[in-house]
Amino acid sequence: MKKFILIGVGSIGKRHLDVLKKMKKPTICIDKNNEISKKYSSTEYPHIIGFYKNINQAKVKDLLEKKDYTVIISTLGPTHFLLLEQLSAFGFKNFIIEKPIVTSISDSYKFKNLVKRKKLTIRVHLAYRYLNIKSEVDKIKKNHQLGSIKKIICYSGALDLSTSGSHLVDLAVECFGCNPDGVISNLYSDKINPRSNDLVFFEGTSIWRFKNNLEFVLTMSNSSRLSETIIIIFENSKLVINWNNSFTLFGIDGKISNKIYRHQGAGKEIESGELFSNEYIPCYQIIKDAIMNKKNRSDDKIAFNNIQCILGSIISNSLKKDIKLPVSPNNILANKKFRIS
Repeated sequence: MKKFILIGVGSIGKRHLDVLKKMKKPTICIDKNNEISKKYSSTEYPHIIGFYKNINQAKVKDLLEKKDYTVIISTLGPTHFLLLEQLSAFGFKNFIIEKPIVTSISDSYKFKNLVKRKKLTIRVHLAYRYLNIKSEVDKIKKNHQLGSIKKIICYSGALDLSTSGSHLVDLAVECFGCNPDGVISNLYSDKINPRSNDLVFFEGTSIWRFKNNLEFVLTMSNSSRLSETIIIIFENSKLVINWNNSFTLFGIDGKISNKIYRHQGAGKEIESGELFSNEYIPCYQIIKDAIMNKKNRSDDKIAFNNIQCILGSIISNSLKKDIKLPVSPNNILANKKFRIS
């Protein structure tokens, strides 16, 4: 039987724990916060094998049949790679990791080498891949013959470049079908991160450039409570995806000019509906995929490119210049560890 080790039972970790409870999967829980363990009684969560303060107390190193275990790492961002190194050194091979997988460019290359050397299976929790947003967008494109995507823009309030931006830029990568070639950013940070005052919370604007002049523009404000709105732009229409998973497709009303520079408003509502409805779907699907050994939707290569997008954006802001992606391991800021979540 597949078993799990869950490290970190905070807001996201609890979602994983609830899914594992539903699936009746034996789980070892590890969290340094003593108060958290008191919330999970053996009667309410009978699948919990034990609740420990750290990996040494849990004696995970001594567990037999490590291939039967999947380790879920859902602690604070700066600890993810350290835990991956420790657990892989013990012999564990299968991991589900919350992003960010690392907090520096140099560690991103160490991550890449570690996965290859130890032959690890990595699944990173990039939510939009598990909500199948790309497939839903493709259906709308096909049904209305919208053609290719020209640009993607997202604006929001205080959601943070790493915390939410990781998912959003990954969606752009999926929709465009390739990784960006470069990024330029203008960012600011505040100590308002709900996970820890020690972690930064970035606002500002980042532009990732893809081939064929495609761009993903992400702009956030720490002075606003607005959730994200995604606008996917086509030649003659725009698809607006709102925070509550609803979408509206707008098109040009009337005859369309054959000259591209003839500006026409896309104000006619063509279709509206919902793309998905359950916030727990990503946690459920990523665990189910691990249990069933299904095709990996968010493997180590996807994870590497995703963190390169985020760290490249931060480095662009720090150095006040365009940054080519992936960021070189010889970059002047390659060894700097950023306090991101």
